[in-house]
Amino acid sequence: MANEPTHPNRNDGRFQKGKSGNPAGRPKVPTNHAAELRSLETDAINLAVNTAAVIAETMRQTLTDVGLPELAPLIKEISTATQEAVKEGEIGPSTLVPLRSAYVDHREHAIGEAFFIHVGLPADCTWRAYRKHYSHQGGRIDHGRHADDLASFPPIAEAVAEFKANARAT
Repeated sequence: MANEPTHPNRNDGRFQKGKSGNPAGRPKVPTNHAAELRSLETDAINLAVNTAAVIAETMRQTLTDVGLPELAPLIKEISTATQEAVKEGEIGPSTLVPLRSAYVDHREHAIGEAFFIHVGLPADCTWRAYRKHYSHQGGRIDHGRHADDLASFPPIAEAVAEFKANARAT
């Protein structure tokens, strides 16, 4: 018994060929990627908002130094509008930006109202209703759902089918 290996997959201090030294594998560490992504996105949005504020303050100081302090309120208004646009997903590092862009595209095209109705929204859908429709409970945007809705929308589905048919023909 004294000569028996202490580990079932070891022999004379070496692992047997083809046998793992850790058959149970590396222990799984629970991760919450969605929460991590939300946190990173929030950090990016906050950084963009804070950057706009720093630029506004730098511009205010510069305008004061060069003798044009009357322009400072204009810079403040631009900064405030920029910060709000970032928070609303109109611009910046948010996943709201592509969704907001899609909403604007739908609103500007004649078939946009048909798309809203197709996904169960009113024809005169507001941005807030559209955003809520495509948001998870935690506030993350469900881009997969939006893509599925676009793919199932008859004008788009027909265009995709036609494109595929043309691609096969060539």
